[in-house]
Amino acid sequence: MVEETVENQLCINNLDLFIKRVQKFEVDYYNEAKKMPTVIDLIDHLDLMIDAGENPAQAEIEDIDTINLMTVHASKGLEFSVVFMINLVSDRFPTRNRGDEIEVPDDLIKETLPTGNEHIQEERRLFYVGMTRSKKYLFLTNAENYGGKRDKAPSGFLQETRIEKQEIISGEISKENTQNSLFGVKTDFRDPKLQKIQNLIPATLSYSQVEKFKVCPLQYKYSYILRIPTPPNHALSFGDSIHKSLRDFHYKKMFGEKVSLNDLYVIFENNFQPTGYLSEEHRNLRFESGKKLLEEYYKKHSEEKIKHLGLEKSFNLFFAGTKFTGKIDRIDELPSGGVEIIDYKTGTTKDQKAVDNDNQVTIYAAASKKALGLDPKLLSLYFVESGTKISTTRTEEQLKKVENEVTNTVAEMKKGNFEATPGMHCAFCDYRNICPFTYNA
Repeated sequence: MVEETVENQLCINNLDLFIKRVQKFEVDYYNEAKKMPTVIDLIDHLDLMIDAGENPAQAEIEDIDTINLMTVHASKGLEFSVVFMINLVSDRFPTRNRGDEIEVPDDLIKETLPTGNEHIQEERRLFYVGMTRSKKYLFLTNAENYGGKRDKAPSGFLQETRIEKQEIISGEISKENTQNSLFGVKTDFRDPKLQKIQNLIPATLSYSQVEKFKVCPLQYKYSYILRIPTPPNHALSFGDSIHKSLRDFHYKKMFGEKVSLNDLYVIFENNFQPTGYLSEEHRNLRFESGKKLLEEYYKKHSEEKIKHLGLEKSFNLFFAGTKFTGKIDRIDELPSGGVEIIDYKTGTTKDQKAVDNDNQVTIYAAASKKALGLDPKLLSLYFVESGTKISTTRTEEQLKKVENEVTNTVAEMKKGNFEATPGMHCAFCDYRNICPFTYNA
C-alpha cells in the first residue's frame, strides 16, 4: 500500500489549487485585454480579491481532519464541530469604522436605513454569525498584547455574551517547554504522519489515465494520486482551442445557422487558450497557424450536409466495477445506416495501420454501442493540421479485447505497485525533473 504524509499531500493539493487560480486569471485577463498579464497584474488582482474579502478554499483530504481558516463573511451558511474566533479585542473585532471610500447619498438608497451606529451593528451581526457556526464547541479568544506598544482591551461583544472569561496563561510565562496547546512543544502536530492512500484510482477513469499507467505507473501516481501540478503545455492549449472552435462551428451548423469564415475566426479567437506557449512570438505564431488550418477546414466542410447526432458527447462505461468516462468529439449519422465516430487530432498525422490499432478509437466504438445505444459503422480520426481523415472499423472481438485490457489495467492499478518504467518516454514526461528514475539517454 502506498504511504505518504498528510502534510505533503495537503501542500501539493494547495499548490495545485493556487496554480489553477493563476491559470484561470491568465486566461480571463487575455480574453479581456488580448495580451498576457505580468506578475504585477497578478499581484494587483490578488490584492483586489483580498480587499473584497475573498477566502479561497483550502485543499482537503477525505477522512482527514483539517483546520479551515476563513473570514466570518466566508463562514456564512457553514457549520463546524469546533469553532475558534480569534482577535476579539477592540479595533479588531469590532474593527475601526473607516467609512466608505465613495459615500452613497441617502436619497439613492431605497432600503430603510438602520438607526444608531451602523458599523457596530454590522460587526455585531458578524460576531453572531461566527458564534453560530459552531455545532459543539466554541472558543472565543483574545490577548492583551499583539506586539504593539499598548495593550488591547477585550472586545465589547465578549461582555454581551455573558460567557465567563478563563485565563489560559497569567503572570510570568515559565521558561520550561510545558505548553500543550495546538501548536505546542508537546503536541505531535509537527511530526509528519504517514497516511495510507486508499483511493489508488480516481472515482472515474479516462483513456488518458489508463494509457499513462501503461506507459509508466509512477507517472500515473504523480499525476492522478498525488496530483502534483504541472506547468501548462502549449500543445494541449492549442489542441483545446481547435477542439472547442470546431465544436462551436458544427453546433451552429447543426441548428441551421449560416457560418462565415470570419465567424469561424471569431469563434477561434474566443476559444483560444493562451497559456503554456514559449513566448509571445510563439503564441502569436500558433494563433495565426490555427486560423490558417481552420480556413482550410472551412473550405472543405462548410457546405457539407451532415446530420450531427452529438458534439462532445459524454459517455460512461464500467470496467471491473470502475466508472470509465470520456467525450466523443463528433457523432454523425451515415446515409447507409449507423453512425460515424469522429475524433479530432492536432498532432502528427498517423497512418492507416496506426489508426487500425488505436485503442482510443476502440473504446469510443464500445462506448457508442454500449453506453449510447448507437451502431458505430465507421470510426475516424481527423488530423486537423494536415486536413486528413483516416477511417477504420472494429469487430465485436476487438471490442471485447480492449474491454479485457482495460479491466486488467484497472486491477493492476488497485494493487498499488507504482514502479517506474524508465525509457525514451522520460524525455517528454512532465515529472522528469523530480523523478529519481528519469532515463537519461
